Amino acid sequence: MLQTGLYDLHVALQARMVAYSGWSMPVQYAAGPIKEHLAVRKAGGLFDVSHMARLELRGTGVADFLLRVLTRSVARRKPGDAVYSLMTYGDGTVIDDLIAVRKEDGWLLVANAVNRHKDLEWLQRQANGQDVDIVDVTEQTSMLAVQGPDAVRLVSQVLRIDAGSLRRFKARTTTWESKSVLITRTGYTGEDGFELVLPRTVGSSLFQHLLETGSPRGWLPCGLAARDSLRLEACLPLYGHEISQEINPVEADLAWAVSFRNPRFIGRDALLKAWLEPPTRRLCAFRMEDRGVPRAGYAVYDQEQRIGTVTSGNKSPTLDQFIGMALCDASATQMEGFTVEIRGRRLSALVVPKPFYSRPD
Repeated sequence: MLQTGLYDLHVALQARMVAYSGWSMPVQYAAGPIKEHLAVRKAGGLFDVSHMARLELRGTGVADFLLRVLTRSVARRKPGDAVYSLMTYGDGTVIDDLIAVRKEDGWLLVANAVNRHKDLEWLQRQANGQDVDIVDVTEQTSMLAVQGPDAVRLVSQVLRIDAGSLRRFKARTTTWESKSVLITRTGYTGEDGFELVLPRTVGSSLFQHLLETGSPRGWLPCGLAARDSLRLEACLPLYGHEISQEINPVEADLAWAVSFRNPRFIGRDALLKAWLEPPTRRLCAFRMEDRGVPRAGYAVYDQEQRIGTVTSGNKSPTLDQFIGMALCDASATQMEGFTVEIRGRRLSALVVPKPFYSRPD
């Protein structure tokens, strides 16, 4: 079982550690996932996301290579740009979703932990014979997520930079303990915030300093449970749930992450066909009317006809309601509601607009 560079700090903070994608990760801390979730919405939360895959790409062929393997065009991206993209197979199904960051000396791809080795092997196969060097730096680095309405103030204070000047999906570098820190204004919570990549040796000290500085203002360390409930409220997809090799980006409402003007990326023809034809399935959001927790894999019904499957579900701490997303027949998005089979009972749910939560401007 792999441990992040913050493992000892998590234990000292009374985290409950669980196995996740080959890593020992904190699922929650002493405050519990509900308080952690609400802290992010009201002030801020600190996450160790060092389990996320981090791949560095360098070489004269990288720009052309990325035009083939990413669904978003990076042709005009400059150092300091970050972009959300997908990687797809030839049939248009999703290999993974990721953030690609343009650095001065190359690119950094931040992808899902569960797909780390699959992504690396696939990219290496595609790069065969090209001047593209792919290095997995996951275990040599730490990655922290600083999320919440107070994030600009905290990052500015601790790292002594003007964090507010960094726009959404932009990146810059600074230093911590004389080590380089890559900062992107990105996140996975529906709140404002930043993600920081830095050498493994100094990740724990930065996390600790951020926590000590932010705790008087309501900041908490946050685990995987809060991260999942936060992203669900924001209707952000999770690989293996809302996106997978069985779900194409059009069905998952991710066609915006596909640049059809790029004629070269793998899967373009299949995705263009899917985009031009009315989809038979769509991802929809729902709120339970009857009391029950919808879980991934639960069946969705319109009267006696099964029309879909829950992809994610949980209780929303912000709304104090049970919510979920489901992949259903396309007609379900126009319905007022349906039923979800929970422990042998079909319970009523209302179809609602996405997302469940949007941060105030």
